[in-house]
Amino acid sequence: MLIPAALGGLLTAASVPRLRCAAVAGPANNQLDRPQTAGLLHERGILWAPDIVVGAGGLIHATAIELLHEAPERAGERVEAIGDTLAAILARARAAGIAPAAAVR
Repeated sequence: MLIPAALGGLLTAASVPRLRCAAVAGPANNQLDRPQTAGLLHERGILWAPDIVVGAGGLIHATAIELLHEAPERAGERVEAIGDTLAAILARARAAGIAPAAAVR
């Protein structure tokens, strides 16, 4: 497992062939140098959890509390739902034989 954190652009056409992991999931924004790199990960059989889903918790929580004035419990429920969202994306990708990045759209 590779967990990119605070390092965008880490996944490139040059770095993907050197990876020795089964999955990539982390909170860093913009992990891919370009959208096509998601396809390279998929071709190598490396599962990539899209960063826009994995790192969504902070934004969801802040929005729920600060802008929507929701109770902390409700904000927590929204954040916990990220796991279900990611599972649905991965299931769509697996069923269609496509990279998870393509299943997000």
